[in-house]
Amino acid sequence: MKLISENIKLAKTPILMGVFAASLALSFPVQAQSDVSNRLNRIEREIDTLSRTIYKGETPPAGSLAGMMDSRYQANIEVRLNSIEEQMRNLTGQVEEATYKAEQNEATLKRQINDMEMRLNALEGNNALPTNADSGSSVMINADATPNDLSQTNLPQPSDDTYYDSDGSASVDTSAPTAAANNVSVASASADATTSYESAYSQLKAGNNAAAQQAFQNFLLAYPDDQLAPNARYWLGETYYVQNNYEDAAKAFAEAYKKSPKGPKAAVNLLKLGLSLSGMGRNDDACVALQQLEKEFGPTRSALVRRGEQEREKLSCS
Repeated sequence: MKLISENIKLAKTPILMGVFAASLALSFPVQAQSDVSNRLNRIEREIDTLSRTIYKGETPPAGSLAGMMDSRYQANIEVRLNSIEEQMRNLTGQVEEATYKAEQNEATLKRQINDMEMRLNALEGNNALPTNADSGSSVMINADATPNDLSQTNLPQPSDDTYYDSDGSASVDTSAPTAAANNVSVASASADATTSYESAYSQLKAGNNAAAQQAFQNFLLAYPDDQLAPNARYWLGETYYVQNNYEDAAKAFAEAYKKSPKGPKAAVNLLKLGLSLSGMGRNDDACVALQQLEKEFGPTRSALVRRGEQEREKLSCS
């Protein structure tokens, strides 16, 4: 019996070992499967958290993947947003600047068109020379005219007064002197005065210098204090100047400047006075007039001032 009992024990031992080995082998896949399942569940939770954060605007829990992503990229996103805002501000400024320049170019183009119209309507004989197309100024100049040997002319003493437009710039407008173009109120001038002035100027545009001369003289006799009178005196001087009658031109420009040292034609009257005196051979007196032009209107650096500088250099004014 003892032998049989021992044999039974020996037979049970392999069986128990097999059962233990089988149970041990089965335990490993179950544990690995549990780990994989846990990881999948965690990933699923993270995806759900990200979905709520992105589409619903919920705050991710601390320690989650979404929370780590938010803290990691938030600063970078803010920097990029600030950079985009700065670029937008810069672009807005550039657009505003481009718009302003376009408006300025449009205004310049309009002035150039007006100046071209003045060229087409200028006096006959090629005596009209616009000297600054972009400023809208047109100055009648005949720089190569031959001086005449004429008698001395009484001239006004230079004035220390300076005329400036309402915007603070010196007036050098020498465009066609209609009531509107010269900032003269039509309402302030009587209808008869305006009609008389426009009639005289129409003769000037047509090249009828003698008729224009007489018409401007008649206008000044009838309306010496009218607001169109300063312009009429200037254009009366031009009727002499374009015919190389420098003596009468100098008288007319001198009187025009003396009566309206702050008028809209003050600068051009000084310039044309200097040119007329130069045409007469009276260079010293011409230098006085041109120096007065520089003194009063030099800071504007206008076309008239630059033309005066050229004449002073030509005459070797001290």
